[in-house]
Amino acid sequence: MEDNYIKEAVDEAIDDVELIRQGNPPITVSVQDGVVTLAGVVMSGQMHRLALMAAATREGVVKVIDGLYEDRDLEIAVAGRLAEDPAIDALRPPILVSSYKGRVTLTGVIDSEEMAERALMVAAQTPGVLDVYSALKVIA
Repeated sequence: MEDNYIKEAVDEAIDDVELIRQGNPPITVSVQDGVVTLAGVVMSGQMHRLALMAAATREGVVKVIDGLYEDRDLEIAVAGRLAEDPAIDALRPPILVSSYKGRVTLTGVIDSEEMAERALMVAAQTPGVLDVYSALKVIA
């Protein structure tokens, strides 16, 4: 079976899952020699598992490579990277991290504009993050 037909079948299978269709997460499907790669961000573990299952059950699929991120995992990854960065005092006061469909928002009160810029850069460089928004307030 040709890869373009497999891709179409996987796209349709994922869209047939009501939870995924309603959430409309940014999932991309690519196929090479019957190997399907799913990439993007989903909002929950359940949505993650359903997308993988939908792809794996299509005719012609040899293997599914999981390149999906979950919003909760992105929040943890960004918060961890902020906490580890010596140029950012992410713990006092705390920088709060939220993610929705891979779009991360940083919230909090921080000491300098430089720290805000650094926090945004660290978040943007985290694998899986699609966009970063700042709700940081600088109080010197």
